Amino acid sequence: MSVNKYKIIRASIDKQIDIPIEIKWDSFGQEQDLQKFQEDTVEKAIGVPKDFELARFQNKQYVNSFDTTLNHNFYFFTGASVTSSITSDWSLTYNSQGFTNQEIYYTTKPFLKSFFKIDFYDTNQKKTQKNYFTIILPANQSQDELKLISTFLPQVNISIPKYKLDYVKQKEGYFIYWLKSKEFYNLDTFYVSAKFFNGSTGQFVRMINTNQADPKITFSKFNFKDEIYFYYKIKLDYSDFTYQFFDYKTGTDIRVGSESNPINWYEYINPS
Repeated sequence: MSVNKYKIIRASIDKQIDIPIEIKWDSFGQEQDLQKFQEDTVEKAIGVPKDFELARFQNKQYVNSFDTTLNHNFYFFTGASVTSSITSDWSLTYNSQGFTNQEIYYTTKPFLKSFFKIDFYDTNQKKTQKNYFTIILPANQSQDELKLISTFLPQVNISIPKYKLDYVKQKEGYFIYWLKSKEFYNLDTFYVSAKFFNGSTGQFVRMINTNQADPKITFSKFNFKDEIYFYYKIKLDYSDFTYQFFDYKTGTDIRVGSESNPINWYEYINPS
């Protein structure tokens, strides 16, 4: 019988053998892993959350002035026929909308329900535009003018369709609330249109930025470009959270809104 003889010599240093067997005997860190898994799953399902926080924009100070007011004038048609109308046929009065001075002074229910609706669109192209927000200007909160309501009484303050908005007195309609970040909507220019809701008739009256008898305009009384004459432009400045209104119908942006150069709106008369 043959036997192989092996001689094992002990080394002078200890040897170590690593056996790759994973053994977990506690739950340390599993809660954090589960939370991370939930967050990843929700993100894949609905996407990354967007910042919808709103910022408050106010009218930018006019050049060489401390004035920051925003002025709107709404002129209603007082003439007999638009086809033979002249510029002075549009006036700052609610009377042509069927309201007497007495109804306005005593703020009757139909007048109390009346308001101007200012709509802000992403474009002036009617077929594709979206209305992103709206500002309401109540008729009974417009400026006053001394007028007679009776031949036996002195003049009293009667509301006329004229607004001087600011952050001190007439705040409603002055501030614009829009997204603080451009991450979701990179939109800082809007096109603005206006309508008047008559609380007596229940109908809207559309406004235009130039009266239909103005001799300086280049369109006929009923045939013109809607995208130019039914809108003003407003630009938001994210550097200081202000805005500016512009008249752009001449091809050049001209700032409007000051007391000396207000935002003028005129009742649009449809062809009869």
